[in-house]
Amino acid sequence: AVVQLARDPEWSGAAEFGAPSLLIPPPLADVVRLADLGGPVHVSGPHEFVLGRADLARPGDSVTCDLSWSHLLVAGPARSGRSTALAVAIAGLHDKHHVWAVGPASSALDRSMVDVEAFGRADRIAPVLERLCDEIEKGHPESHLLVIDDLDVFDDMALTALWDRVGRLDELTSAASIETRALTGFSNNPLV
Repeated sequence: AVVQLARDPEWSGAAEFGAPSLLIPPPLADVVRLADLGGPVHVSGPHEFVLGRADLARPGDSVTCDLSWSHLLVAGPARSGRSTALAVAIAGLHDKHHVWAVGPASSALDRSMVDVEAFGRADRIAPVLERLCDEIEKGHPESHLLVIDDLDVFDDMALTALWDRVGRLDELTSAASIETRALTGFSNNPLV
């Protein structure tokens, strides 16, 4: 069988040979900016950000995530875009929050809009988490966002009390990623 691949939907040369013509879509852009997609972008609160655009139910409408009364957990398998989803949250909230980020040394998280960061083992991130807790407990008026990439990697007994302290901070907004398989078993981390 002969199949002709064509970039032009009007091309009919394949019909001459009795072969079907398959339309090849143009390559995707390396970067797609939300503003380039058109349509309104609306967020109503300081803890709300645009996650993307609806494509089926309400084409063109903004899909937003509001963290006013909750936190964000991005779960998925390895290389599924969890760090990218956290980067979208950071991009949408960094103007209204002091952004703190922690993760393993191998984290792919974009750190360009992060104010305070620590990436590495538990002994490297613990001082940053302690500093964050101290600032919030002292009553600093600004909003804080803690982003934890690969939370499941920090299932470490040395951090258990610190994670518990972080979890008790009502003034803290947090967004974390976790590998799906880590949700199926026991964890020492009270945030999980």
